[in-house]
Amino acid sequence: MAALNLIADLFCLKAYFDIIDTEKESKRGKIMKNYTRAFFIGIIFMFAFSNLVPGEKKFQTLNLKEELTIGASETDSNQMFYYLTGSFTDPDNNFYLLDKGNSRIQVFDRDGKFIRTIGKNGQGPGEFESIAAGAIFDRKLILAADDSLLRVNAYDLKGDFSSSFKIKGKVSDLICSPANKIYLAYPDAEGRIIHQYDIEGNLINSFGSLKEKDLLVFNDVVKMSQDETGNFYVAIRYANRIQKYDPKGKLLKEIEADLPFTFEHTPAKDKGYEARAVFLDLACDGKDVYAITAPQLPAQATPEEAQQALKAGNYLIIFDQDLKQKETYKLPYLVLALSFDNFKRLLLCDMDFIFHVCQPLPQRLF
Repeated sequence: MAALNLIADLFCLKAYFDIIDTEKESKRGKIMKNYTRAFFIGIIFMFAFSNLVPGEKKFQTLNLKEELTIGASETDSNQMFYYLTGSFTDPDNNFYLLDKGNSRIQVFDRDGKFIRTIGKNGQGPGEFESIAAGAIFDRKLILAADDSLLRVNAYDLKGDFSSSFKIKGKVSDLICSPANKIYLAYPDAEGRIIHQYDIEGNLINSFGSLKEKDLLVFNDVVKMSQDETGNFYVAIRYANRIQKYDPKGKLLKEIEADLPFTFEHTPAKDKGYEARAVFLDLACDGKDVYAITAPQLPAQATPEEAQQALKAGNYLIIFDQDLKQKETYKLPYLVLALSFDNFKRLLLCDMDFIFHVCQPLPQRLF
């Protein structure tokens, strides 16, 4: 975009001098010359200042084509969610919605018909205090991580509790690889952020790292995903950093992302609060990496002010596998979590506790 603006600047400048050279030195011509000069100088300044003066960029609002929504009912208790933290699918493309506020997993078929509830609030076997993430293991077990009880519960595909194992950190994400390896995301005391466990709960390996400043300042949230070759993509929420690791845990690339957000026209801005953009979630469709971002307000902001700021500046950023930014879109509603199903459709959980199944984005968009 900067290159296009520079070309426009040069074009306007050339046009200005061409017109000056062809004008007659009459009184009328001098008047016209002054008007022409003012006009083109204004155009040049407009383009130049769009490059030099920092300000809010304008992004196209993404036109999502929805195929299914779950959660809009005000009478069906099975669709009355309270804070959806994420979703995943099984081999039959049933949807598993992590209903954190109600301490349960709600399961729906591919048409949105309710199937069953898994878990309930409590500290007993198969119960939850705070569901953080979930995934399907070996095509036959449902795993769900609890960031309060610091454990992972396992259920069969019918929802019956099977076993659980303890973990050593406050987990923020969980994925199961095609090779039936379990990976949990949480910062440990040494700053490592990805931890491989077996189904019995044995810690096999740990890798990845936070910077020292992240450990000192943040109890950071880490979101992760894998591509088709097993590479890991990790978003460190408050550090605005994305990392890429190979399947063995070697760091391949790291970028400090320039995250967009909109904050100018919210009540919190009028109070003098400062905001910064953070990562909310990250997922890979096998080829590209999708990240959700939003403004983060300071602790003194009220919940209403925080929500207004979030709704004003929720974005989807698409990166390629080399972490080069391809495109940025403003989202039409406040998305907190995203994932993909077996058909590469976008699965979105929004702030109003509604789950959206959207068609894959056409490649021509980016």
